[in-house]
Amino acid sequence: MAVHAAYELFRDHSRLAPLTSPHARAEIRGKGAHWTVDRPPDRAEWLVTFTADIPTRLLAWRTVGLQVVPARWEVWLSETVKGNETDVRLFVEWTVRAADGSLTDPVWGSDLADGVDGMVDALLRSGGIDG
Repeated sequence: MAVHAAYELFRDHSRLAPLTSPHARAEIRGKGAHWTVDRPPDRAEWLVTFTADIPTRLLAWRTVGLQVVPARWEVWLSETVKGNETDVRLFVEWTVRAADGSLTDPVWGSDLADGVDGMVDALLRSGGIDG
């Protein structure tokens, strides 16, 4: 996938959300997005605020809201030598730990490292990004 297409995918959270989970939806709102995850009987909502936006190079955002683990994401993009492929580097920081020391998230209901791996796997399977 070309770098501009990868940038657009990560910038458009309405496209990104369903790739992370079949229960997730997002709506773009100004300089951020409103996310909703419906996993009956639970529902979680939060806002994402973009903190950096350098087209085709860097996207960064942080979560805000009462029902979500505070998180900060950075997506660094660079075009490969071939020109039609993109190197994608994710940096994700969560600030909450469960009693056993694992990183957990009440929204995704699993270890967060597994959740990030699952998101990347879903993006790869969907054709959203190249491995």
